[in-house]
Amino acid sequence: MNVEKILGEVRLKHLDLLLTPEPDYAKAMTEVYGYSNNWFTRKWNFIRKFKTAYVMVNTLRGVDPKDLKITEDCPIIMPPNVDFISFQAMMEIQAHLNNGIDETKPSKQIAKAIAIVCFQSHFDLEKYDSDSVRFKEFEEWILNQNYLKIFPVFIWITDRLKESADMWNERFYSVEVEDEDYQQAGGGRMTQFNVITTIKALCEDFNVNYIDAWQISYNFVQTNSYAKATQYHIQEQMQRLKEIKMKAQRSSNN
Repeated sequence: MNVEKILGEVRLKHLDLLLTPEPDYAKAMTEVYGYSNNWFTRKWNFIRKFKTAYVMVNTLRGVDPKDLKITEDCPIIMPPNVDFISFQAMMEIQAHLNNGIDETKPSKQIAKAIAIVCFQSHFDLEKYDSDSVRFKEFEEWILNQNYLKIFPVFIWITDRLKESADMWNERFYSVEVEDEDYQQAGGGRMTQFNVITTIKALCEDFNVNYIDAWQISYNFVQTNSYAKATQYHIQEQMQRLKEIKMKAQRSSNN
């Protein structure tokens, strides 16, 4: 079965129509293949188009999205590393995917996810702004790309985001300083302010304004935070070593 040939006309925007529990084959004929319901097409094309739509829907249902691979003719320009996108884009993609993709209406959610991560790769001279006209046009363009070529990009994004989260969690965990008094006093509540605290720190550390701070790459933001955490961890270790030495000296003097 030539899957590429059968699904060649399927765009990302068609997923909502084709993957419903009870697909509307007549609508698939109209939207995917441009079937026009006049007497001529009814007479000569209806049966052929209906069979084609039926085969297309069932072929699509039989394809495991995780088996799809990014091809050389993929229309999307992806960042070399997902961490290279702006801090704002990373915060938005994490929030966007936090609750998962709605399987009943996936196309726009998938298109937005791709647009968030790949916007700067396509428009490197523009600041990232998901409310801009350019971003909305980019989303619409993505929706009109071939499903087989565009969906692997979404898989790549979700995989790279997980790898990024695991990597940074491991790094920060290695330099975490436990403070029982801080936790007992409710210090964990401060995590809800992590984003604004990070932005304020960026403005102070690099003398940039609030708007420009959001445009700094996520990798740079995390590396800066990791450097600070590492420095604090070293200072705490040094303080503990000094305390141990002082206790040892007092014991020897006694």
